[in-house]
Amino acid sequence: MNYEQKYLKYKKKYTILLSHQIGGSPIEDANTICQLLFQKVQIDKTISDNEISIHEFNTPWKPYFHKSERSCLPTERLEKCINTLNSDGHSIIHHAFQYGTNKALNLILKTRGLNINLLNGVGRTAIIGAALELDNYLQINSRITDFLLLGGDITIANQININDLNFKEDIFLILNFRINQQQSNALFPPGANPYKPLNINIPEDNKNIGIYSFTLGNVSRSMPLPLEKPIFLK
Repeated sequence: MNYEQKYLKYKKKYTILLSHQIGGSPIEDANTICQLLFQKVQIDKTISDNEISIHEFNTPWKPYFHKSERSCLPTERLEKCINTLNSDGHSIIHHAFQYGTNKALNLILKTRGLNINLLNGVGRTAIIGAALELDNYLQINSRITDFLLLGGDITIANQININDLNFKEDIFLILNFRINQQQSNALFPPGANPYKPLNINIPEDNKNIGIYSFTLGNVSRSMPLPLEKPIFLK
């Protein structure tokens, strides 16, 4: 074993040990990881020195991931806080779906014990947060797929009241309101619609098949585009 191999072996062992032993409470770690995700801090980097290249995690992420022989894996420290709500009532998985890069999300989804249907402080799942916040429809599509593949339940919803009408706020309603702004604006005072616009590029000939019939597969509900009127769910 040459010097470089010995160095990398020692560095890997030390990094894993350090990440497992040093740290704050689960809430403190949840606060830190949520902030890293919101700021889109890059997870890893490659350091080159002459002919030697070392691939490692960026310092803020080192307590939460380590490299195995074949892949990158979450540490026990991340496992302990993965289902913890932070000081603002959000979780790591909520921030990963809303703000995380694809790489960050994919790594976090490997965490043992992850509750994919975890509710935040206002009763929303991670996929509801993504449907509310993301502005790229293809990215929303991708996040829905990730959510479903891990056993996520897209029917989980909030009960909300708008102008004395009861709604189930799930991803169907959110995307409906965001896409059909003229209709959803009619439900709110001027300028008060909380559902920001979402533009999607669907060929006119395909609008009659329904947005969710091709997005979510065998889902029991389908919303054709454009809708004649908002769908009220009691």
